[in-house]
Amino acid sequence: MKFSLIIPTYNEKDNIAVLINRLIKILKPFDYEIIVVDDDSPDKTWRLVRDKYKNNKRVSVIRRMNKRGLASAIIRGFDNASGACLGVMDADLQHDEKILPEMIGYAKEYDVVVGSRYVKGGGVKDWSLFRRIASRGAALLANILINIKIRDNGSGYFIVKKKVYKRAKSKLYNKGYRCLLDICYNAEVKDFKEVPYFFAPRKKGKSKLGFEVILQYLQIIIKFSFKKYQRFNKFCFVGLSGALVNLGLLYLLTEFVGIYYLVSSIIAIETSIITNFMLNNAWTWRDRRKKGVLLRRFFKFNLVSIGSLVINWSLLYVLTAFSGLYYILSNIIGIGVAALWNFLVNHYWTFKKE
Repeated sequence: MKFSLIIPTYNEKDNIAVLINRLIKILKPFDYEIIVVDDDSPDKTWRLVRDKYKNNKRVSVIRRMNKRGLASAIIRGFDNASGACLGVMDADLQHDEKILPEMIGYAKEYDVVVGSRYVKGGGVKDWSLFRRIASRGAALLANILINIKIRDNGSGYFIVKKKVYKRAKSKLYNKGYRCLLDICYNAEVKDFKEVPYFFAPRKKGKSKLGFEVILQYLQIIIKFSFKKYQRFNKFCFVGLSGALVNLGLLYLLTEFVGIYYLVSSIIAIETSIITNFMLNNAWTWRDRRKKGVLLRRFFKFNLVSIGSLVINWSLLYVLTAFSGLYYILSNIIGIGVAALWNFLVNHYWTFKKE
């Protein structure tokens, strides 16, 4: 079974030759090819690969002109690959190439094999607390909202069978930095294996990970969740209206009335709870309405909202008082976390089928 490894690059001249030389040794027992897909790097990464490995038929480079983006680079590589199994890894030496033989072995049995930081034996090094929380939180959101069971579903180090990729290809989002999630969702992957490794710190070059990458990942999750869960879509719209009520009252009461921001928050949250219940009962869970249960559901909704209040208020206080965030930003984060709590508990308890 031939294995094709795609390495997307942009300004990785200092790392790419080191990685390819390691891979040539590691992959010697296998029938393989290495395809570097370079987005016309200003540091001429593509030229280095072309010239250094011109006599090695197993190594090739694709230079993409006037086009950038990790996901589209991976897809370009997959489309040009000849292997029955298609692999992806970064060029920055942060992915441990030593686990590749094990991953290739599992690829004979599983549709998708993932180099995972979040299973036993894996981990990360030298990450800030914010980056750890953001990465874990995004993966957890995908687990909950779109039922992707892979723990490290944001990994950029994975192998997928070509037939699985082809099943998903016409539906791929083709944007952002997280192609694995895109493939697994659209191919409805259930058969997978995660292989642990430690994500090493970058030694040379500049990291491409930034706030924009996190936003793109969240955008993909939201896009897929809107497809998968129509009820959740409605809940989001209702939640947005409640958030506007919450934020508007918080700002007005704090800035114009002069009320202490924590007290303003309590008033704003309680007002949004009432409006949210009315809209959710009439629209989101309209199919579950029944006479004689309105007051009971309103009581349950308020109990659930107490948990939401604690979550929202606690995050507002902690992030503002201890992290120095602007109170409006702290409140937005609190609203987001509380929204997940609200939907899940209300769906399975407050508005459950009678």
